[in-house]
Amino acid sequence: MSGLVSIIVPSYNHKKYLPELLDSIAAQTYNQRELVIVDDGSSDGTVDYLESVKSKYGFKLISKKNEGLCATINRGLDEISGDYVVIIASDDFMPAERLSEQVEKLSQSPFDAIAGGMTVVSESSAVLNYVKPPKAGEVFFDEMLFKNLICAPTVMFKATTFKKFGRYNPNHLIEDYSMWMRILSKGGRLANFEYNWAFYRVNPLVTAKKVDWYYRGLAQVFSEYLDQPIVRSALNRRKLQYLIKVAVLDGVAGLKGSLASEGKDLSVVSEILLHMIAALPAAIRNFLKKYINRA
Repeated sequence: MSGLVSIIVPSYNHKKYLPELLDSIAAQTYNQRELVIVDDGSSDGTVDYLESVKSKYGFKLISKKNEGLCATINRGLDEISGDYVVIIASDDFMPAERLSEQVEKLSQSPFDAIAGGMTVVSESSAVLNYVKPPKAGEVFFDEMLFKNLICAPTVMFKATTFKKFGRYNPNHLIEDYSMWMRILSKGGRLANFEYNWAFYRVNPLVTAKKVDWYYRGLAQVFSEYLDQPIVRSALNRRKLQYLIKVAVLDGVAGLKGSLASEGKDLSVVSEILLHMIAALPAAIRNFLKKYINRA
């Protein structure tokens, strides 16, 4: 088992989390690796901290103005020379066996990238729960239309993937989902394995703004494939899921605005359902909020 693993860390205002990430990379049982950190215009002292520990951890640091996540990852891709690529956010961290396990799996497989499960942690690094891969084995384009089956923090790519299918699209809101769909639509292959390959830090607060951002990002990706009937069907389902979340989170007032922009082509039954949910007492809607992320 051999091959250089290039780890890219897009960094933005996560100074307090970086020591945990850097220690987890240093603790990897797989030693053929290089680390590139690209800071996207942090204002919390991140760059000064990274400069102070650069020699200790042995990484290349790129500091640039704020341009967003996709541009930051793509800048990191300019700097690497590995056979495999891992991209991990600056507030997440890795299990010690991750790189060894992934190189073993990916080097012996026909897949362009592989992913796994992840342990969700709080802002204080307390373990909350383990999230297994939504589907084990190979995933396909049609399946991904209805649910994102890939946990982004867990992914390892073959470096050739970016040459075959291109880099991250800076015009898209959801950079990872956009990438998965492009790979799959062009005949690439992705798969999940039942391993814990990341510690993913989460902010559990769900807001209407987050829900709206996610739906806009999905619609943006789907717009590139609307010549396919199954894509149009999946977008309609996603739209209904989005409006249900709005009804739960914002009630009648919020639903009214969202229906004005996204209510076209809804069935009468769907509209009645949405209005019934939005009209529920606030106490009931507050209870339902904890299920929002599961939809």
